[in-house]
Amino acid sequence: MKFFLFLFLGCILILPAQAQTQGYAVRGKVIDRLTRQGVPYANVMIEGKAGVGAATDSTGVFLIPKVAPGICRLIVSCLGYKGTVSSEYMISAGTPLIEIELAEDSNALDEVTVTPSVFRRTTESPVSLRVIGLQDMEKNPGSNRDVSRIVRSYPGVSF
Repeated sequence: MKFFLFLFLGCILILPAQAQTQGYAVRGKVIDRLTRQGVPYANVMIEGKAGVGAATDSTGVFLIPKVAPGICRLIVSCLGYKGTVSSEYMISAGTPLIEIELAEDSNALDEVTVTPSVFRRTTESPVSLRVIGLQDMEKNPGSNRDVSRIVRSYPGVSF
C-alpha cells in the first residue's frame, strides 16, 4: 500500500516537470509587406529569452522547438528590413501558424557600384644580373672558353 502511494505521489510531481521542460514548437512565416513573398534567412527570437530562436529557411518559414508555454512576443530582424516585434501570442499545444510582416528599410538598401582598377603588372627584377662577355671568358683561368665552367665559378650558381 505504501509503495503505491509513493508511486502515485512520484508521478504527480514528475509529470508536470517533464511537460514544462519539453515545451511546444512555434511555427511561422516571415513575409515581405509589399510583395507578400517569404523573407529568407531572417532571425526570429523570443523576447526576453536569450538564445531561444531560429532563422528562416529560403522560403521564409521558421520553427522554434521546445518553447515553454505562456505569453510571448517574437523579435524579427533581417538585413535590408526594419526590425519588428510581433504582437503577443499564447504558446500552447494549439498555437497557430504565426505570420510576421517585415517592411523594407530604404536606408539600408543603397546601391553599390564596383569599378575595377587598371591592373598593372610590375616588371620583376632578378636578384642579380651578370652579363658574361668575351673578355670575361678570356680572363677566367681554366675555363678554356667554356661558358658552363665560367658560370659555375660565380657564387650562388650550381649545376
